[in-house]
Amino acid sequence: MLLVVAGTVHHESGDPAFTAGLTSGPASRRVRLERLGRAEVTALAERAGRREHTAFLHESSGGNPLLLHALPTATEPGATRPVSPHPSADLDSPFARAVRACPHRAGATAAAVARAAALPDGTAAPEHIVQLTGIAPAAVRQGVAGLHAAGLLSATGVPRPAVRAVVLGGLSPARPSTPGGVTAAPAPAGLGRAR
Repeated sequence: MLLVVAGTVHHESGDPAFTAGLTSGPASRRVRLERLGRAEVTALAERAGRREHTAFLHESSGGNPLLLHALPTATEPGATRPVSPHPSADLDSPFARAVRACPHRAGATAAAVARAAALPDGTAAPEHIVQLTGIAPAAVRQGVAGLHAAGLLSATGVPRPAVRAVVLGGLSPARPSTPGGVTAAPAPAGLGRAR
């Protein structure tokens, strides 16, 4: 019998004992899935007959398969979705829904971390995000790592305009709780320029 369990590295497990039990057996193996590189995106685009859109697909998705398959230029054979030079920032589009799903997979505070990193003239440095949000440094580091792994965040913030628009406009405004129980308020827009 083969059992496959998917999890997110940067998201705390709801039941650490269950997770430890799954991974401690001699027959258990962890397989870490990384984002797709340019070569893998090219192969998917070629298979769909859309090799000419490889640069668009890779740049817009950051190599994240969830974002890649939600782009207007589909990568599945026989796809009929129209080609667009830019992913849609429409908050109801498949791309926007995929972007919104990424922070939820990256931990409890990742949505607030993403919003702070997406502010104009902001920075994705954890200490800057701590100042903007009031979230505990350890939780910010966890959120930043998860967002980096998802391809939403770079060292300078949220680099792609369509992703930034979704992060700032489409994520739930609910205030996330930090591990210490302190509620983190969304950062005021004026603080985005503070260094």
